[in-house]
Amino acid sequence: MGILSDLKKQQKEQKNSNPERLPTQAQLMLRILVGGYLYYLIYKLLTGGALQNTGWKLAVMIGGIVLFAVFGGYFIVMSVRMLMRQEYYDPNSPQAEEIVSVSVDSESDPQNESDESDACEDK
Repeated sequence: MGILSDLKKQQKEQKNSNPERLPTQAQLMLRILVGGYLYYLIYKLLTGGALQNTGWKLAVMIGGIVLFAVFGGYFIVMSVRMLMRQEYYDPNSPQAEEIVSVSVDSESDPQNESDESDACEDK
């Protein structure tokens, strides 16, 4: 159990340290709306008589309903989960300021600049 908890902790730290990979709070809310819209489409398909078809048309309709349900549920559940755990990029948080300052410091690394100037002098 110790190894699994350490692994999960490392993954969470990596997610929080890489803001490019984390969605913003607004993006998570948009995903919830998209999931809700997919469930609305399922409702419209069911009340519009989509199941009155026969043969392959019925199979396509059922397949579409199942796909909408799976993706809509995934969008809603994962987005709500990330919102509750606060696993989103917030540019106003103190941690975001630390990440930005670290990335700016690494870009102006004097070691890299001297290597580039040496490469130019060789030509």
